[in-house]
Amino acid sequence: MRGVLVLLLVLLAGCAGEPAAVASFVAEGADADSYTFEPSTRADGPAFDPAPAVAWVDGGRYLGVVTMGSSSCPAVPTAVEWDGEVLRVELGERYPDAEVCTADLGPYGVVLEVPAGLDPATETAVEIAGSDGVLPAAT
Repeated sequence: MRGVLVLLLVLLAGCAGEPAAVASFVAEGADADSYTFEPSTRADGPAFDPAPAVAWVDGGRYLGVVTMGSSSCPAVPTAVEWDGEVLRVELGERYPDAEVCTADLGPYGVVLEVPAGLDPATETAVEIAGSDGVLPAAT
């Protein structure tokens, strides 16, 4: 019994640590479910696509990023940059010090502040996780 307890503590400790983050988080994980995700970079894609997506949230008030992966070690935006032409989103591990992650596949949503100068009323070129896409104008 003692061995099981020690193993459990080791597994739980693997999920601890300082999370990577973007300073402009508004909500993440389950909290992101309370927002309305509208046009996204996946508008014409398949019903299931494990690639990350960027979407306008609440008519352009915020940006949403949805990634697929382990629910206990999700990928999250670590940098968001708007250079006037392309919105670049870098992803990293939410818990970079985690040693153990669940072997499941699930979505993880993050709601972010819109970078200064980015106009939700215009179509936007996006680079995220090595992929290029186009974010349609918010509706």
